[in-house]
Amino acid sequence: MYWINRLSFYLSISLSVAAFAPTALFAKQDRSSQQVRLLQNELHNLTTEMAILDDKIEIQDQTIAALRQQIMEEISNQRQGIQKQSRGVEEQLKNLESNYRGVRQDLDKIRRHNNELVAGLEGVKKQLTQLDEAITQQDRNQANLQKALTSLMDAIQSDHKRPSVQKSTTYTVQSGDSLDKIARKFKITVEGIKKANQLEKDLIVIGQKLIIP
Repeated sequence: MYWINRLSFYLSISLSVAAFAPTALFAKQDRSSQQVRLLQNELHNLTTEMAILDDKIEIQDQTIAALRQQIMEEISNQRQGIQKQSRGVEEQLKNLESNYRGVRQDLDKIRRHNNELVAGLEGVKKQLTQLDEAITQQDRNQANLQKALTSLMDAIQSDHKRPSVQKSTTYTVQSGDSLDKIARKFKITVEGIKKANQLEKDLIVIGQKLIIP
């Protein structure tokens, strides 16, 4: 536009000079007219080029606008995709949190059940310990009772007079013995053993000493 304005200015000056020039300057006026025509042609060419440039600029503006629109659409699509992915991730996080709470509750139940089992085992161990102590005490009591019975039988036998029999012997009762078994062993009767030892019943104990007539 600068050159167009400048050429228009020169053209107007040339026309003004030509209008007021004397007749003697016709030759010079012709040259000026030729220059004016050249300038007009140049102005026309510049105007045409400017129009072409304007068209190109408009096309570029349209292209830029189309690219801008395409970029905005792609950005919008990407935003929508990101939003969808974000919603999907949020949903997955919610599911994971729900699963985590469920697993945590199950773990708490298992821990409580484990604590109950441990407490129950401790109670069973305590009962077993008490039972072992009771069995041990019972064994001691039984051993003491066995000793007491043996001492009592010995005392009873020593307090009574033994019958005067010939060839009598003494036998210590062993495990698994009975009066019948002892009688068969020594080939005598049960009544003979009971009479010799002044026994009223067939009860004998391990370690008891019997007179065998």
